[in-house]
Parts: sequence; C-alpha cells; structure tokens
Amino acid sequence: MSVGDVDSLSTETYPCQEKLVPGVFAVVQADGGWGLSNAGLICADGVSVLVDTFFTESRNRILREMVTATASAPPDFIVNTHHHGDHVYGNGWFPEATVVSHTSTRDAVLRMDAGASARRFTTVDFGEARPTPAALTYETSARIHVGDMTVEAFFPGVAHCAGNTAVFVPERSVLFAGDLLLSNCTPTFVGGSARGFLPVLDLLRNLDAEHVVPGHGALCSAGVIDETERYVRFVLDLAADGLAKGRTPLEIARGASLGEFESWLDNERIVGNLYRAMHELGGEAAESRIDMPAMWRDTEAWLGRPVHSHA
Repeated sequence: MSVGDVDSLSTETYPCQEKLVPGVFAVVQADGGWGLSNAGLICADGVSVLVDTFFTESRNRILREMVTATASAPPDFIVNTHHHGDHVYGNGWFPEATVVSHTSTRDAVLRMDAGASARRFTTVDFGEARPTPAALTYETSARIHVGDMTVEAFFPGVAHCAGNTAVFVPERSVLFAGDLLLSNCTPTFVGGSARGFLPVLDLLRNLDAEHVVPGHGALCSAGVIDETERYVRFVLDLAADGLAKGRTPLEIARGASLGEFESWLDNERIVGNLYRAMHELGGEAAESRIDMPAMWRDTEAWLGRPVHSHA
C-alpha cells in the first residue's frame, strides 16, 4: 500500500499513541466503532510486547511505525486478545514477533475467512490482511517478562467470544481488556456468552486496575466494568421477558428503550446480543452456534441500513 493510502486516513480516526505509565503505552483509534480497535505496547530493557493489531493494512503500517519507534525495535511478541479481524489482521505485518494467544483463538484464526470482513464492510480499504496464527498458545495463562514488568495474559472465561484473553501488568496496574470492555461503545457477546460475561466481569473487577485500555473507545477507569455489567443484565432481562411472551430478538429490540445505553456507539448490537441471550436462556450451551445470517439481517433491519465501519 502506498504512502498516499496511509495519508488518506481520516484525522478523526488516525491512531494515537498515549503513554500510560513508564514502559506501557496504548494506541487508540477514535471513535472506537466497528473495526476501530485499540492496541497496547509494553517495553523495557530491549524486550517489547504488542497487545493486538489492527484491521487494515494502512492502519497496521502506522501501528508498526509507532511501536517500533517507541521500543527502538519491532515487537518481540504479539498477544492477541481474541480472533476478530480488527485485533489479528495485522499479525503478519510484524514478522519478527512471536504471536501468543489462547488455543481457541489460534483455532479460530486458522479457520478464518479473511474476506468475510470485506464483504461485510464494503467501504473499507482493507489492503492485505495477514492474520498469522499464534505460535505459542495457552489454556489458562501465560507470562512474558519485560524488564521489571510481568505481562500476564489469561483466559477469564467465555464472554465476548470463546477464546478471549485479558492482559494485565500488575507492576503498573494496567489492564488491556480487549473486547471484554468497551468505552462508550456497545459490548457484543453474540459469539460468546451473556451469562458467562458476569463472572468474567467480577474477575476483572477484582484486579483493581488503575488504568484500563478497552478493546474499543477512549481510555477509561475500572468504572467501565460496572457499566458493562448493567448492560449485560439489561439484555438478559429483556431476553427473559421476550421469551416468556414468545417474541423474536428483532421484535424485542424494536420495542425496547435502551435508556442509558442509547448513546453508546453501535447500539444495533442489541439485536445480536438478544439472539445470544435468548439462545442461552432457551437451554442452549454458551458459544453454541446461532443463525448468524439471520442475526445480521435483523441487525440491519433494526438499524435501517447496512452496518458501517470507519476503519
């Protein structure tokens, strides 16, 4: 991709690197909507860890330039918080790095149809997607030592999706939450578990992190955990009431008042979240398959247009 392609990115969504504490940085992409994810960098004593990569070639080229300049070398490791394209499509743009993920994330990347995102978000110039799967995997947790810091990657349970990982740096009290936590942006658990989200949030709360880097949206405090819990409980209550009345997810979503969650980005996710919650409350196992084509059709019916990304 040419320099012109990089330069053509909107200034409103251009990646911005922010220093959190010594040796720990976040790379934030406003406004945090579909495809505009965040990344993190932990570096010290000649070792660096990148948390997640970006959605498009141009954004990954910018990410590579930023973190290489900060760490004085390309990252040694990439930790993927989960398998979605806006967190893994740039893995291959860092060939020097060893990719680390939960086993389920590696399996999902190996099955990935990298063209699906381009078919969904037709206005996005993806360039070349390089979703390199992990070379190192874990089931429960993994640790990478960076100077005096420990980068703790751990599986908190099925929530946003099956293999979601949280990354905690206890010496700096920084949590990279991936899409377990979003800031001013609607969570999604259509590919994970509504009920499973609640104990995961308790686990994250118990970390008592001073700095939270969400998977999407602005840097925030741990108060985002309580906001997310209120939303998950709201969806579960809607789903239970709708099941009792024999309604479909789209019917429930159309009749619902989103209240405090109305202003959150991508609030059309209410439809997919109801699909998952009703699936579980109806007796199906967490993360078991739902009718995704129907879910997307209903989401766009509720929204009144195709889902859009500014990536």
